[in-house]
Amino acid sequence: MSDATHPDISAILDTLYHPELKEIDLSLDRIKRYLDAVGAPHTKLPPTIHVAGTNGKGSVVAFLRAILEAAGKKVHVYTSPHLVRFNERIVVASNEVDDATLLPVLKDIQARTQEMPLTFFEATTVAAFQLFAEHEADYCLLETGMGGQFDATNVLDATLATVITPITKDHAEFLGETIREIAYEKACIMRKGVPCIAGPQLPGGVEILSEYAENRHVPLYLFNKDWRLIAQPSGFAVTFEEDGVTCPAPNLAGGHQVVNAAMAVVVCEVLKDKLGLTAEQLCEGVSHAKWPARLQRLTAGPWVEMLPKGQELWLDGGHNPAAGEVVADWASESPDVPLIAVCGMVKGKDVEGFLTSIAPVLRQLYAVDIPNEPASQSKDMIAQEAEKLGISCEIGADIASAVKQASAALEQTGGRILVCGSLYLAGKVLEKHS
Repeated sequence: MSDATHPDISAILDTLYHPELKEIDLSLDRIKRYLDAVGAPHTKLPPTIHVAGTNGKGSVVAFLRAILEAAGKKVHVYTSPHLVRFNERIVVASNEVDDATLLPVLKDIQARTQEMPLTFFEATTVAAFQLFAEHEADYCLLETGMGGQFDATNVLDATLATVITPITKDHAEFLGETIREIAYEKACIMRKGVPCIAGPQLPGGVEILSEYAENRHVPLYLFNKDWRLIAQPSGFAVTFEEDGVTCPAPNLAGGHQVVNAAMAVVVCEVLKDKLGLTAEQLCEGVSHAKWPARLQRLTAGPWVEMLPKGQELWLDGGHNPAAGEVVADWASESPDVPLIAVCGMVKGKDVEGFLTSIAPVLRQLYAVDIPNEPASQSKDMIAQEAEKLGISCEIGADIASAVKQASAALEQTGGRILVCGSLYLAGKVLEKHS
């Protein structure tokens, strides 16, 4: 992980917040007008794979990137949010964009948005498109920020493929209260004649994705219908049409990452004639993908070094009930290993739902605030929700203190300490464990 965002870049980013603009506008006209005014960089990208969904978007992108790079391809990547350094969001030709390249692009956007204001995410998306258009690469991978229909990334007329990862309830105030409503928002990244690969979905999601694809002549590849995943002792196999691919276990922890890796493999199989990848390249990518703060075990840094033998420090940025279920499934794989959570979340997230998911696998929870984050949920509120659910809970003075308290509680038994509940919280931990 790199150092923190350069001060000059941070200063410009601070000016790109325009609270008077809706974060989700029911139109893409504003960003399209801006893009047209700067030479339509979004029309000059290499073949692009666009990924939407509630959980797993970034992981699927990470697997796709690793697979393509295993084949020697140069890849542009746009993801969000960042953990420690803004530059993480924009990977240009397989390298995180450097400050000297990024700064002039942001300065230009800062100047132009005085007359043509954009939301923060629209502005950063424009920056990515401009950088991608200016530098050569073989492929481009785009992750939506939220939803799909009116997401700033959804301005491309044509893509190489689209991917829709599992859809659950999140951002209800923007995307809708039901799975069907949310699925429609995600489905809007589909393009006529462009294959769409869908991961495991709830019934309402399957119905909406299928209807949308049929009405717009989109070749849709549904999990457990058009492709299947078979777990194996040393990895997994994917079956698609007449073919099957066997891959090693992913480098990323958790059974959900097998599903995410499988989605990436299916994308490559659907695009086999265009990508020309070998089975060896698929396997190498799956086994070498990296995606921080997703059930990541920290192995170095001050908080790791203070833990006695037999204790582990883990990190996960998931923040909704489905992400909590992922944590619970992971912990359930080691039922004899005690787990204590250090949890901080942001306002507007389903605290009760997240805690309900992880409650069965916790010995104890320490509630913390996210430092220097105005949107941090009160640790007192998190503690109150935990106590309602019967979770043994204490309030930590800060993250480091909570980790120390958790370590003391595990002194006799050993076990795992998981810092969880928010990618913003995860970023604060990674700042200390670069």
